[in-house]
Amino acid sequence: GHTDRLLTLLDSTDTSQARKLKIISLLGEMQADEAMPTLKAALKDRDLSKQALAAIGNLGKDGIPLLIDMMNTAPQPEVQAAAAKGLGQIGGIAGDASVVPPLLAKLQDPKTDWTVLTEVAWALGKIPDKRSIQPLYDLDKKLQAIRDPDNMVLKTLKEAVFWAIKQCDTWDQFS
Repeated sequence: GHTDRLLTLLDSTDTSQARKLKIISLLGEMQADEAMPTLKAALKDRDLSKQALAAIGNLGKDGIPLLIDMMNTAPQPEVQAAAAKGLGQIGGIAGDASVVPPLLAKLQDPKTDWTVLTEVAWALGKIPDKRSIQPLYDLDKKLQAIRDPDNMVLKTLKEAVFWAIKQCDTWDQFS
């Protein structure tokens, strides 16, 4: 009965934005599949969309098409990044490698924002797959040529790519 109560609260106009964010988070943690329609509706609210994508990432394979679509079409990089993170959650928890090709396509898209690339790299590291190794090495090589020690976004991206390479390469040795 908790899911029904939370969904009712989420739909209430009296519920504050902060409380709605917490409710969405709880629905994801509870893996409340019946919340999917409400979470999809929350994607229309810019303030709730990132949390809704994270919750959808906890719901399992049913969210994959929506997350791929949001990663590729959302106008805001932070929403694309949240969708990539959700794909990493599904891939890591469910061991579903079907999310690897769309993540690799985003990784290799030269127009992809660095914040989005960072989440894509983290996601690929959660789903160790030998198809990821060479594209990650290629990106790492490009990033190593960029010298900007004060750029924290670049530093974080380099760390994510390094970690993902380590995860995928190590996994490949033992699989």
